[in-house]
Amino acid sequence: NPGAPGPIGPAYGYVAGGDSKTNVQRIDYSNDTATAALKGNLPTQAQDGGGAGNQNYGYTMGGYDGSSWGGASMVYRVDYANDTGTPTTKGPLSAGRKYCNSIGNTTYGYTGGGYPFGSIIDRLDYANDTATASSLGNIFSPGDRAYATAGNLSFGYFAGGGGNYPRVSTVSRLDYANDGVATSPKGPL
Repeated sequence: NPGAPGPIGPAYGYVAGGDSKTNVQRIDYSNDTATAALKGNLPTQAQDGGGAGNQNYGYTMGGYDGSSWGGASMVYRVDYANDTGTPTTKGPLSAGRKYCNSIGNTTYGYTGGGYPFGSIIDRLDYANDTATASSLGNIFSPGDRAYATAGNLSFGYFAGGGGNYPRVSTVSRLDYANDGVATSPKGPL
């Protein structure tokens, strides 16, 4: 789940949660053929959510926690400096959702799509990560799940998707500097 587009800890990548999982695993980029090291455990199961981060922390956002079929609004923070500890509960998102995906830069993490709110993007402010994420509204158009994200320090891209047929091949670009307006259509795939 959580991958961190943009700057992250200098030598590691993190994966958290999964199908009925609570574990956090760390991939060492200098020895990426070895088995990922088991680190802390999430407070609850987290699957089908998104993840983003900056140079200090990684965040899991949304997903299915085993109790709310429509998805959860949970946000957990992994501290790279103490990655064996239990990730801290932060957030939450403005609404529960699963099958969402995330993207971010050094200042904000964005979670978009998912079920049941396929077109909503939330913005988590890393400097104030205990506050409820800001809903930026219905501003993007990929399908409600199973899409991909990629980005850099200026833009985030949401591509493809589906869930309920038909599948979509759209690409939408989020401009981090002007994130309160509708995403721009790009692509298609």
